[in-house]
Amino acid sequence: MKKILHFSRISILLFSIVFYNNVYASCPTDHFAPVITGGPVGNQSVNTDAGQCTYTHSGPAWNYSFTDVDDASNPTTGNSFTYNVYDPGSLSPNSVSTLNGYQFKKGTTLVVYIAQDACFNSDSRSFNVIVSDNQSPTITCPSNQNVNTDNNLCTYTHSGILWDATGTDNCLTVFSYSLSG
Repeated sequence: MKKILHFSRISILLFSIVFYNNVYASCPTDHFAPVITGGPVGNQSVNTDAGQCTYTHSGPAWNYSFTDVDDASNPTTGNSFTYNVYDPGSLSPNSVSTLNGYQFKKGTTLVVYIAQDACFNSDSRSFNVIVSDNQSPTITCPSNQNVNTDNNLCTYTHSGILWDATGTDNCLTVFSYSLSG
């Protein structure tokens, strides 16, 4: 026999009230948000890694920490923290527990650190990581070419790619060139 469950706004509301009442019943005197310490002061400007179009952060220098300042007679468990990292052009964050090893894309990345205790008291800090490409592209050009004009013409028509310049860059770059002479 199949039973079909029907939920109404009232049953969802009652569930929400029961859930929150149970959570808050375990921390009636916890009215203090966690205290965030450490981490960077202001935006962080860095260059792309050698040969890459990204910067990979290394070490704990940008990591925040927090202390739950609840009354010692009312300790809580279930504290959490997360870094929400909004990469350039992204509307949804990557949620990570540390920035150590995080690969930041070229451009401006918003980092939001959120600390929350078990009673839903929270605090946050944010900063931007600005990654710039300071590496010049490399270009290879063919040597000068001496040619004769085409028969009965005052011009020379070249075909093929042997005279094309080539180049590389750590970030996508469009190469263009012009002929003169």
